[in-house]
Amino acid sequence: VTRLTANGVKGAMSVTVSDASGYAAGQFVLLDADDYTTPVWRPVVRTSTATERVRGSDRLQYSIYDPPRPWSQTEVSLTWFSRPYRSVNEVKEVASVAGKVITFTTPLHIDYPTAKAAELVRYDAPHVTYAGVEDLSLEGGGNGALRFHAAAYSWAKNVEVFRWIGEGIALEHSFRVEVRDSSLHDAVWPVPGGGGYAFSLAHGASEALLENTTIVNANKMMVARSAGAGSVVAYNYADNGFIGNTPAWVEVGLNASHLVGSHHILFEGNQSFNYDSDNTFGGSLAITVFRNWLTGKRRDFDDTDRSARAAGLMTGSWHHVFLGNVLGRPGQMTGWVYEDTGTGTGNNRWSEA
Repeated sequence: VTRLTANGVKGAMSVTVSDASGYAAGQFVLLDADDYTTPVWRPVVRTSTATERVRGSDRLQYSIYDPPRPWSQTEVSLTWFSRPYRSVNEVKEVASVAGKVITFTTPLHIDYPTAKAAELVRYDAPHVTYAGVEDLSLEGGGNGALRFHAAAYSWAKNVEVFRWIGEGIALEHSFRVEVRDSSLHDAVWPVPGGGGYAFSLAHGASEALLENTTIVNANKMMVARSAGAGSVVAYNYADNGFIGNTPAWVEVGLNASHLVGSHHILFEGNQSFNYDSDNTFGGSLAITVFRNWLTGKRRDFDDTDRSARAAGLMTGSWHHVFLGNVLGRPGQMTGWVYEDTGTGTGNNRWSEA
């Protein structure tokens, strides 16, 4: 680990560190910052408790409440998919090293301030590079089906994943992995808890591409857990996200959340029953949702439940841009509203209780 001695600035190609020994061109490294140890307490909007507060930094909001809620996030979760308390991160490729300046092949996607103890970390072993999986069906994965762990410039093409537990396809600690022209369907355990997620970005995985892939009949179509910087999700079809024992509840479709810190992901040209960003373990930030068809209804379910929506953001999902999207299905949106201000009656609209 080496500490940054000058702020890492979004868009910059290099960082200056305290000690660059051991770093060399061609390495893959992790750049991260601590947004947790010096947070502020913010009042909870629309809460039933006048004094309730939520913990966050200037760019992240954690699901840590004062007083604690039964479903509050704990500090333990901030070690699950990142270095402890360092949920804002990205994997980089080193282009060159000159003195204490380390230059990357791609720009920084967000700021890494010295005030947040920004650090650069070398991996213990080289990444696997240029490894592909093609023209393959995978059934019955018990701890995920297809996992890219510390991989770079690798890919999956024309791969079918079905009847798995864990993640269907998972990218961890990886850089520029591409998944395309594939199919993920029929998770064995489609309930919250991680056993029925179809596509996962985690542990800082960055600049990934998910394209022209079908995802159906799983719990969460996709998750991004402290990962995803510079990634693109484009021209995919996602449908029938559900909870096995509560099928009326509408799960998330297009999604860049489920553990705090995921940032700068583009969703373009997809069809899904919704885009959502949950706050179960904190929100995501700086996501662009561009030119998608968000139907508001799942293909094979009667979506009359109050949880049905075409697009939604839970508390702590900041700096999202929605541009040029089509919302809803023609002739099927009676009773729907374009924007819910939370002031209506019934179904505990915008309830924080």
